[in-house]
Amino acid sequence: MVDVSGTSAPSESGSDGGSLGGAPHGDPRLAPSGGHRRSLGGFVVDPSGYILTNGHVIYEIEAVTVSLSDGSVYPAEVIGKDERTDLALLK
Repeated sequence: MVDVSGTSAPSESGSDGGSLGGAPHGDPRLAPSGGHRRSLGGFVVDPSGYILTNGHVIYEIEAVTVSLSDGSVYPAEVIGKDERTDLALLK
């Protein structure tokens, strides 16, 4: 298991206006919030560095990083995502 985290872009208004702000699956914890960092888990699914995580982990995130259990941290690129299954593939 790896830790997948990222920083969301600040919203133009600086607030989500009290709404869910487009939160996937209606979960306010996952709503984009200006300049805040989010962190959830993921799994390495291929030795070449592919990581599977929930799609809402990378929802409206500018910079994604992956932290391994040995403490190493790497930038990650979103390879693809599927909103229907709420999955994302990173590398």
